[in-house]
Order: sequence, then structure tokens, then C-alpha cells
Amino acid sequence: MRLLLFGILLLMGSVSSRRERTRVMDRTLLFGAITKSSWLPVKAPMTEGITSFIVNGNDAQRGNHPWLISLQVYSRRRWVHICGGAILSPSVVVTAAHCFTFWGTLRHRVAAGWHILQEGSNQDQQNRIVRNIARHADYNKANKPGPNDIGLLFLEDPLDLTGFYVTEARLARPGETFIGQRCVIAGWGRTRGSNTRLPKTLQSVEVPVITLELCRRYWLINNRSNLANSNLCTHAAGNGTDALKNVCNGDSGGPLVCGDTVAGLVSWGRTGCVGCSPDVYTRIAFFYRWIMENQ
Repeated sequence: MRLLLFGILLLMGSVSSRRERTRVMDRTLLFGAITKSSWLPVKAPMTEGITSFIVNGNDAQRGNHPWLISLQVYSRRRWVHICGGAILSPSVVVTAAHCFTFWGTLRHRVAAGWHILQEGSNQDQQNRIVRNIARHADYNKANKPGPNDIGLLFLEDPLDLTGFYVTEARLARPGETFIGQRCVIAGWGRTRGSNTRLPKTLQSVEVPVITLELCRRYWLINNRSNLANSNLCTHAAGNGTDALKNVCNGDSGGPLVCGDTVAGLVSWGRTGCVGCSPDVYTRIAFFYRWIMENQ
């Protein structure tokens, strides 16, 4: 009996030791992923379905983001979420240019008034087919995605903006800055980059806007230096959960809202969405005149 008990204890110790080595290896791999310098446009493969990520956010309150839309493509007999965007008028939506450079000739639609990212689950939802797309003339997708990452979607039929859950956005005007302000970004999808579970409820998170100079310093360390004056950055520096609040794949084109004003559109960020580098946005104030002239 003593020999049997001793053998069981040895076996348990061996299993425990292997588990501990596995935990140590997992931490090492995670640390390696964090320290590796890399870039990823804020979109995700079509096969994942709902693809927008908000990391360390919360369920958004219904009606808090009435200007937010889900940009979707029709693939494999279903509509698939790929990006966010903001309503400018009944027939025009603004989003990131790189959102519609990856999907060829697939049909696009705008889903407005959605809170649960599931067909038929939103009483006030409005879906509109995209008739035409206009990218900024100086956008170059080879820059991954680089400056001038902005475009307009023109809808076949106008949205009804008379209700509470679907309204147009107020855009930042030239000269408006938001440095130091805590602003809100919202989107649908995973709650962390490594999580395969995809919540269907709209997620939102509050993040602080930092200076472009500080943002450049962060990204120069990671050999990524093509930030332009037309960009805006957020980064929750410090320790704890707040430092890990950020956007991720599929949030592209979603509006960064400061108070009641759209200050930026999600453009790009770091692979893995780990929150250790700033998120980069297209700065709306810089493109305000272009939007007004082309909508």
C-alpha cells in the first residue's frame, strides 16, 4: 500500500511538473509575440464571420452609437461583417479606404441601427446596399494601409434618420484637436486577440488620445515610421487593464468619438492586439473639407 501511494504521488508530481513547464512555455510564447515587431491592417479573414475586436471593453448600451454602422460583404450565401463606419447623411457613410480594397467585386451593404450582430435581432435595423465607393485619390494600399486611409460609401436607398437609433455623426472640424481627451471606440467581435469566442453584442471601450510625436516615438521603436499629420493616435499607457484597452482586427473604419464628435476612423494597429503600442486612426479634421466636397 505504501509503495502504491508513493507511486501515485510520484505520478502526480510528474504531471504537475509537466503542467508547470507548459505554463512557463505559454508565457514565453506570449512574451515573444508581444515583443515581436509586426503590423496588421485592422481586418480579419472572411471565414471568421464576425471579425471586429474590442479588447477589454464592455457591452455598449443600446442607442449610444446611433451613427455606427456595420460594413458587410455577401459571401457564401450570407452577409459577413468586415468593418465599421459612420453615417454622414441618409445616403453617405464614411469608413477606412482599406476596408473595401480586400474584397474585390463582392456586394457590400451597410447595416445601421444594429446592436446585436445577427440578422433580424434588432428592431430598428436598416440595411442598405452600397451603390458606389470612393477612395481618397492619394490612398495607396501598398503602404499597408498608410496615410489617406479614408473613403465614402454611397447607398442605393437612403437611411431613415428620423429615429433614435440611426442618426448622422458630427464630424471634427479643421483645427479641432482632442489630445488628452478620453474618447470611445465601438465594434463587434472578440474581446481579445487570442480569443476565438465572438460576442455578438456591440462592444465599446474608452481610450485616451495621445500626441502624434509620442505616437511616432512608440512606432519608431518598432520600425514603423510612416505616420502622417493626417493620423491620430490613442494609447492607454500605464499598468493594469487600462493599458490593454485597444482596437483590433475588423474594427477598421469605426469612428473614434470624443464627446459627440467623430475625431477619427480606425486605420491600423499592432498584430495580436496586445495594447502595448498605440492604435492609429485617420484624423477626420484633416479630411473634413475632402469629405464635404465629395459626399
